[in-house]
Amino acid sequence: MANGISKATSLPAISVGFAISILVATWVAGGRFEGMERADSQAMVEIEDIRDRQRKYIGQQGSLTLQIEELQDLVTALEREIALLKVRLEIENNE
Repeated sequence: MANGISKATSLPAISVGFAISILVATWVAGGRFEGMERADSQAMVEIEDIRDRQRKYIGQQGSLTLQIEELQDLVTALEREIALLKVRLEIENNE
């Protein structure tokens, strides 16, 4: 005789065990997704913070950009003065 399903088999126990494993897996997956969602929202806050800092310091009107422009203007003025002093020295040495 073939081994058929009878009342003596453990099929209901397997179904209950399978259902419990599905519930546990769903609970674990939900916890992981919740953790991922928290990590994503934290990353978004950090990205916003970086963007704000970049705008404050580096953008066209950022403080670092403005300071660099001021320093470039000062260097240009110093180069001009040095060139004038060199010309004066050459003139004085030739006289």
